[in-house]
Amino acid sequence: MTLSELLNSDVDTVGLWLRGGLAWWVGELAGMLPPAARGLFERRPSLTAEPLGDGGYRLTRHGRTVMQGPGAARRPRRVTLRLPRDAVLTRETVAPPIPERDLRRMLELDIDRLTPFRADQVFVAVAPGPAGSRTAWVAAVPRELAVQAVDLARAAGLEPRALGVEGATPAEEALDFLPRMREAKAVTGPRFSPALIWGVVAILALANLGVAVGRDMLQLHRLQQQIDAQQPQVDDAQALRRKVLDETRRRSGILTRRAAGEPLRMLDAVTAAMPSGAWVDRLAWDGKTVRIAGYRQEQIDVAQALRASPAFRNVRNAGADVLSRQTAGHPFDLTADLARPGGR
Repeated sequence: MTLSELLNSDVDTVGLWLRGGLAWWVGELAGMLPPAARGLFERRPSLTAEPLGDGGYRLTRHGRTVMQGPGAARRPRRVTLRLPRDAVLTRETVAPPIPERDLRRMLELDIDRLTPFRADQVFVAVAPGPAGSRTAWVAAVPRELAVQAVDLARAAGLEPRALGVEGATPAEEALDFLPRMREAKAVTGPRFSPALIWGVVAILALANLGVAVGRDMLQLHRLQQQIDAQQPQVDDAQALRRKVLDETRRRSGILTRRAAGEPLRMLDAVTAAMPSGAWVDRLAWDGKTVRIAGYRQEQIDVAQALRASPAFRNVRNAGADVLSRQTAGHPFDLTADLARPGGR
């Protein structure tokens, strides 16, 4: 099919394609289920109708007779219609261990070999055998007879939802001709009200949202489990990082104290900065500030010499004490801040 053919198709044709695709998808999903769970999703009514010779029907439920005829009812009663056994050809045949849907297709294509009918003359029903048996039951009914049986049942106030065989054995219970009749458009399927369809759409939308939310919750739960599983390693790494940072700060503090509070560096800076003709009589140092007191010759400027040295900052006159030994020269009493290594 080309894109042009798809665009030129009417709504009814597209609807048939969509319904066929949905039926195929549902069939594939149903084929994946085990037989016990698959029975829960089958729409086969428990009320069984078997035609009688006088044109009536015997209705039974779980082997017990309900009534001899359908009676007067406002709505058609949904039933599983049973065809007379002499009107249906059934046989057991060898079947390969393949999925049920593929098995049905294979046996339907091979019906002209398994029965004396051509594929266009009969409706075919297939029932796989027990697991591991490599067998299957195949049934064929003439198309005119099957269509007539359904029409007569509807005229009697019944609505067949499954078409099986009268007196079916447990292995033949799964035989149903009605799906193939609907696929061939020999009979019409049950109609659903728009309210029911929109209700199903709403339920599917909510289910889709619920599945999405559930998947997100599962992914978050898995992520939380991974985080919890790796939390001990994270705690060890954080503890090691804290130890490294503490050791780095401790070493940096030691280097800073050594650089700022090393007395030999201070003495070397004072010795290098003091000019000739000046004598230090008293030296005081508190780790940051140096106080130098002594005597100088008249032409010597000790304060200017200290300011010229990159090792000292903020050179100022202390002016607190008056030196008594005036005979040694002019007194001086200066205070300066010792700069950090590198002149900072």
